[in-house]
Amino acid sequence: MDPALTHLHQQQVAAAANAMQQTPGLQQQQSTPTGTPHHHGPGRPPNADRQVVVDGRRFQRLEESVQKLLELTQLMMNRQEELNDRYVQREQILQNQVSFTEERLQLAIDNGVNPDGEVEDDDEEEDDEERDPPDMAYPPLGMQFRPNFGAKKPLEGLLDNINLWAKEHGYKCATLRSTQKPGERVRVAIRCALGGEARYKMMDENGETLIRTKSGQLRKPYRKRTSKKTGCQFGFILGETGQGTNIFEVRYHPNGSPPHNHPPMDL
Repeated sequence: MDPALTHLHQQQVAAAANAMQQTPGLQQQQSTPTGTPHHHGPGRPPNADRQVVVDGRRFQRLEESVQKLLELTQLMMNRQEELNDRYVQREQILQNQVSFTEERLQLAIDNGVNPDGEVEDDDEEEDDEERDPPDMAYPPLGMQFRPNFGAKKPLEGLLDNINLWAKEHGYKCATLRSTQKPGERVRVAIRCALGGEARYKMMDENGETLIRTKSGQLRKPYRKRTSKKTGCQFGFILGETGQGTNIFEVRYHPNGSPPHNHPPMDL
């Protein structure tokens, strides 16, 4: 055989032998798919981390739901306590109203008026002549008044109940103003019905009466009338005994207790 062919044959045999030795490694690599999922550790199934995240979110939502239920339960308990307080407050107001009605009834009995509102005819005309003139006094400090029970408007009937007492003492009251700030008790300023001044009047060069309007202009009065106001400084303050009680007690005016400047009113 030609020596060159013999050398080439030996090279081919050596290359085939090398290929035979490398074939098991290649087959092993080919038998293992590159895309097959593998475990992250012993005993852990695929997607274990993702499942842990999902379970954590579910637990968080459950915890939030429990917290909302607790808050709702607390709100319901607070509401029930508020309703209980209102019930107790209304019961107290009703008791005060009953007490006030009893006082009015006793006052009517003391003044000779029977429960039907008829005046007893036992020589009362002679008693009136001998009776002392009204004292024009202030209501006692701490005396309580209240609006009509079940009134729909704020302070409705309060002034009427005050005048039930005031008329017995020879005068009549009027409401000057009332104030109520958020979260505070109501205050009502009461004055004599003759308090304040008559509308500003002046005389012109012909001696005719002129009235100054709110805009500052002068005009003749539409009709002749006289004012009974005397500028009386009599007045006092009514303060609510507690926020929302709708019961008011007498407190004297901070500027003192000026008396009436007029005789008893003809009521």
